[in-house]
Amino acid sequence: MEKTATQAITAENLSLTTNIPNNPDASVRLIMSDAQSGVIALSKAVRGMDEVEVNVNVTEQSDGSFKFQGEKNIETTTKAMTDLISSTTVRVEGTITLDGKAEVAVTTAATGNLVKKWNMCDNFVFDKKSKIAHAPFMLNWVSPYADADGQNAGLAAENIQHMGSIIVSGIMVKLLKDVEFKADGSIVANYAKDAEINQDEIISGIFGGGGLLLQRI
Repeated sequence: MEKTATQAITAENLSLTTNIPNNPDASVRLIMSDAQSGVIALSKAVRGMDEVEVNVNVTEQSDGSFKFQGEKNIETTTKAMTDLISSTTVRVEGTITLDGKAEVAVTTAATGNLVKKWNMCDNFVFDKKSKIAHAPFMLNWVSPYADADGQNAGLAAENIQHMGSIIVSGIMVKLLKDVEFKADGSIVANYAKDAEINQDEIISGIFGGGGLLLQRI
């Protein structure tokens, strides 16, 4: 165990599996506290976190290798993110030999308001100035364009963004059924198998039709 008191596991000796796409720069370091416990330091192995340290229990095996496992719950500190993801649990387990070869499995599971299946909305919500506040699709178009007299800067961009949001929203409600944000960070979108969209519906969408409900706040 002395050789693994502080053992950096290099890429060529590391077999790392995660429930998210692997980062090629990910690395692992094992720091032993005593014969039965230690800390696994995960670098670039958890999405959105440069380094995570997880306390692990360590058990020596008959062949001289060591098994370890542990988990850590990490609360979200950013207020904007807390409303969506309240915390993430990082679980780690694996084996390491005295010569530094390791198999490490890392799984992450997030909890929060975002982690669920979201159905595609089918209405527009306009504010008191008749601008779109919420819609199935929101186009953000920025332009400094002004008329010949230098007036109405940005007006063209506002018009494009307004009309584009209406047109694409009318299409999206027919194509996209729902979007699910899973605990492991993956996003799954379910699309309609058959969607018929004709020119009349697109024109109708321009004038606020297209089968979408209109609301005002």
